[in-house]
Amino acid sequence: MKKDIAVPPFCVSANYPMPGRDFVKKKHLAKFDQRVLALSAVLDGASIQQAARTYGVDRSTLTSMTEAASTLAPDGKPFGYRVCIPWYRVAESVVTRVEVPLASGPGAFARLLAALPDLKELVLSYKGKLPAHNEPSSKFEVFFRKFVAYLKGKELECYYPLNSSDRGRRALQNWIKRERKGVRDLQMGDNEDAAYTLTRLDQLLTLQPLDRVELDGHRTDCDWHAQVPTKDGKWTTELVSAIWVLAAIDVVSLAAFPCTLVVGPSYDRYDVLETFANTLRPWEPRKLIVPNLRYAPDAWMPTMSCVAGDVHRPASTAIDNFLAHKAKITTENIGDHQLGVVNLGFPHVPEGRPNIEAFFKRLEDAVLRQLAGGYRPPNEQSGKKQFVSTKSSKNYPVNAEALRDLIDVEISAYNITPHPALQHRTPREVFESHIHDGMWTTQSFLTAEDTEQLLVLHKSVTIRGNKRKGVLPYVKYQHAKYRSKKLNNRYDLVGRTFWASIHSHSAHQMSIWDEDGNLLVVLQALRPWGVPHSLQQRSAVLKCVQRGILHIEGTDDALAAYHEFVRAKASELQWATDEYLKEGLKQTQPVFRKAKPSLLDQLNSLSDLTPRAGQVDLRQRRKS
Repeated sequence: MKKDIAVPPFCVSANYPMPGRDFVKKKHLAKFDQRVLALSAVLDGASIQQAARTYGVDRSTLTSMTEAASTLAPDGKPFGYRVCIPWYRVAESVVTRVEVPLASGPGAFARLLAALPDLKELVLSYKGKLPAHNEPSSKFEVFFRKFVAYLKGKELECYYPLNSSDRGRRALQNWIKRERKGVRDLQMGDNEDAAYTLTRLDQLLTLQPLDRVELDGHRTDCDWHAQVPTKDGKWTTELVSAIWVLAAIDVVSLAAFPCTLVVGPSYDRYDVLETFANTLRPWEPRKLIVPNLRYAPDAWMPTMSCVAGDVHRPASTAIDNFLAHKAKITTENIGDHQLGVVNLGFPHVPEGRPNIEAFFKRLEDAVLRQLAGGYRPPNEQSGKKQFVSTKSSKNYPVNAEALRDLIDVEISAYNITPHPALQHRTPREVFESHIHDGMWTTQSFLTAEDTEQLLVLHKSVTIRGNKRKGVLPYVKYQHAKYRSKKLNNRYDLVGRTFWASIHSHSAHQMSIWDEDGNLLVVLQALRPWGVPHSLQQRSAVLKCVQRGILHIEGTDDALAAYHEFVRAKASELQWATDEYLKEGLKQTQPVFRKAKPSLLDQLNSLSDLTPRAGQVDLRQRRKS
């Protein structure tokens, strides 16, 4: 029959400190009292086996408690009955003299470091990465040589670990791993009592489809190459700086919207607005140019609808505060025409937008890294990128339109693929079930207009001109003059300011609005900007003009002059390679027609003839 456990008296056989019972948690009080009685019995002369059996304490636990009770704590007093607290651990700084182990065994490496404090400091000083599977670490190899040299300097060749087959390499790696994990766990424990903060909307509310959409841009993990012409009329492949994918995904149904593909070192505000427009624009399958590429029979997108008014609009969109995301035109147009809440979060914090990050990872693993040049980026364990594809992108140059076709097909197939996070339902099933249940969604007959207005730049302009000098009224914006026949005699408007709108895809036209918001006149750009072009293209041309590497004065088409310059420099300059691929110039390679022979060509054709010998008189003879 078990003996009743009473509050133990202070042990008189040894002057050991006794912690107060209020220091012990309530759930550990019973176990604490058992250990106190068992330790008191051992100190009074009972055997460990007898005391352990009598008071229900594990024998090995009681043995370690007895050994630790007499050791000194950091406060200079014996640990005493403090070792009876279940969660209490003896400080590691108090160790008895330990000998260097002769052979390997449980705890041998820990005893080695305990016997050689200087060696432990050396091991703790290593902050480099550890070798992983098929990923060696040169820093660790240098450190391991120092580790072996220290042991040899102590003449411990016959002791562990130098007498083992690997000289302690694996034991050293495992000890460092456990030590680093212990530090991380300790840091996590210190933060457990920190105040809980809300970082996402789904932590506050139960979200439904289209309540929150995450949008972001992703730089693809692939070394893309483009085929570009050379000056001698041949072709070569040059490295592309980067290709970006901008996409949006619903956080509840995980349905992905049509994406935007951007070629270049980064993307800008117009690319962001185009991606926002894709969440409102009705989706239609592309006309694929890849021969064997086909859409799935039931390919689907969240914006799949016949008319824009039937498209279901997101209630809120989460993006980070990247420069292109918080540009003036971006924030103003989204605020006026997105008709929802936009949450600007911190950049490089995937926890704030985990669903779009997971979608990009899924797209990389399933599609992009399988293409020629695809790789896994370097991480903490691996200092260099690891190529996944066995094909070289130099031998398989990228076609931007074909890549757009591929990504569009893959996203439409992803939306009808069972997802493990949705209990193996497809994003389409979750999305459409929400719609069919009659739950709250947003639809508007202004969706088509809002989609176009998202891509329109609004700006205040002043009409200029001079009647005395015969200068017709015009408007100047970004080095381009805009005129209209309707303004030829309206000198009364010169000096007045109006609101103007320019569509980002039609920068050759400008609409002027009066004070009442009515359309006053539509202006056309004069040469060399009179041809259809986008604001992005004009900015690219003006950058070259400002750098003095391109001249467009006297030309009828600034865009054609820019394209010709890009073709000439595509094999020499990085940005020209990007522009050649972005503008699709390979598909529009100019065809040089043979010019008609001129009078000068006919005269030059006589240059190879040998003149007659003697004097030649070419004067016209008078007829007799």
